[in-house]
Amino acid sequence: MEFDKPFRSYQEQIQLLKKRGLIIQDEDFALSALNTISYYDLINRYKRYFMFEDDTFRENVSIEYLYNFFLFDKEIQSFIMKYSILVENIFKTKLSYTLAENFGVDVGGYLNKYNYDSSSKGSLTYLDVQCDIMKWLCSNQIKNPTKFYKNTHNHIPPWILLKNITLGSAINLFDFLKGDPKYECANALIPQDMSYDQKLNFILCSMNAIRDFRNCVAHNLHFTSLRISKKYSISPSIMWSLIREPLLERNKKKVTKDDRHSLNGLYGAMLSIMVFLYSPYLVSTFIQDFLLILNKESAYEEMYLKYAKITDMPLNIKERFINFFQQQFNYQ
Repeated sequence: MEFDKPFRSYQEQIQLLKKRGLIIQDEDFALSALNTISYYDLINRYKRYFMFEDDTFRENVSIEYLYNFFLFDKEIQSFIMKYSILVENIFKTKLSYTLAENFGVDVGGYLNKYNYDSSSKGSLTYLDVQCDIMKWLCSNQIKNPTKFYKNTHNHIPPWILLKNITLGSAINLFDFLKGDPKYECANALIPQDMSYDQKLNFILCSMNAIRDFRNCVAHNLHFTSLRISKKYSISPSIMWSLIREPLLERNKKKVTKDDRHSLNGLYGAMLSIMVFLYSPYLVSTFIQDFLLILNKESAYEEMYLKYAKITDMPLNIKERFINFFQQQFNYQ
């Protein structure tokens, strides 16, 4: 059988790319790029943006440009990974505090089914969530610090258990939590003045969106094409009440069509992260880190604009963040 994706040496890959119209003037550089990043990550990952349907390249695309575009993409991904991990820590800290304060420090108390909603959410029930956590806790897969507490202490407090369970499991615990404890946790996560139902909607949608982007980075998937699923679509009106101008723009008292579209992509995840960071210090650090990435690419303005279009971010995102930073922190 003749395979449709045969092995090709690096030199053969270079000749194929030249044949398809990619500008390669320095073959040594091309060889270095292909044997480090790989053909798939450098070419196939971005082909929908830089190639025609007949697999030929658009005009004036060079291998150096693709290489720098890849590195810029990775910088954005590293930025998202850094702050999504921080948001995960914030979420788990506030959830574990709520569980310990209301139900105690033993698994038998804070995971007791009577503290959670018994109705199903889609195909999932709390008993499914509880069962998965307990199976993991009884297996040999657990890692420190939970493993250490299991072996050396007479209980595992929630602030330890939540260190090791997945973010998805932690989100599910919050989702099934009921009564005053859930209300307290929601207010701790979103201190701003808005209805309880709006807070719940935002927390569940945005935390799942942040988790999806974090997982996409962790597993080296197609980050630029990732969009927030309809199930976790972030309400523009709720986001507006939390963020407002200049990070979001409105027309006739509604978030603009372009910004509503942007909220379904990377920009929606970024604004969600900012809401959970909440602290002025963390928010200012987030903004400065992002602007530092953009400033590095000042010599590649077209590349930055291309990336913004591909990921559905506002084209004036740099100006928005600068204006927000100046307004919030009185910095000129």
